[in-house]
Amino acid sequence: MNLFAGSKTFLVGEYGVLFGGSCVVLITPPEFSLEIIKGETSLRGISKLSPGYRFYKCHEEAFKNFSIKFSDPYNGKGGFGASSAQYSLLYKAYLKITSCQFDLDKFLDEYRDLASSNRGISPSGADCLAQFNNFSTYYDPSKKVIQQLEIDFPNLDFCIFKTKTKISTHEHLRRLPKINTNELNHISDQVYQSILSKNESKFCENLQKFFQELQSMKLVLSSTSDLVSEISNIPGVYVAKGCGALSADTILVIFLKSLRNEIIDQIRNVLNCR
Repeated sequence: MNLFAGSKTFLVGEYGVLFGGSCVVLITPPEFSLEIIKGETSLRGISKLSPGYRFYKCHEEAFKNFSIKFSDPYNGKGGFGASSAQYSLLYKAYLKITSCQFDLDKFLDEYRDLASSNRGISPSGADCLAQFNNFSTYYDPSKKVIQQLEIDFPNLDFCIFKTKTKISTHEHLRRLPKINTNELNHISDQVYQSILSKNESKFCENLQKFFQELQSMKLVLSSTSDLVSEISNIPGVYVAKGCGALSADTILVIFLKSLRNEIIDQIRNVLNCR
């Protein structure tokens, strides 16, 4: 049995969803994979410090006599959801092995328990949910709405670039105070509505507003702000946004589809010079 989960990136809502707001999580190639073979009992490719490993240990009896191997296309470099993919894929394997039914509350509650420390903000688990389903997802925890999204604009394309910086999400959440995300939630809703209506100009405008609001709330590293500023000056780029804890892990860039190759080359030059 082989199970797959795409790379994850929060388009919007990464902070709001921690406090009950909605979010949009992108799922993109390449995929993480979990290979399960009946036979000897073993687990490979999963850190003992991860929520996925803790989940495995909690349900060790179910995984007895299965050889399990997790494969990471990024070779442990981080930034695209390896940790959340491990939990999501092991959970999916557990359901298949035990013939249990998926329960959203149990899925999220167990992840939060396994991923949380005794202090700080608990992770939302929204990225795990998107990777479990393996499609780009709109998620509203207050209404328990989970919606598959097709983000497709005729004239726009996007690419996500790894930076040289990685902030541990779990460490960041330990230090994060409770924040007022009302404005972030409002802008997130506008981005979501622009996706549904396929309004390119509103999509770019509101995505830019969202990142600017993160900056005003001091939720963006200065190095990310510098990169985003430089990339935004490339002709044909409409929006650049940092993603991950403190917007540090990756840069999401929305650009004119017809200039894709030229723009990607210029962005890589910017990143390589840093």
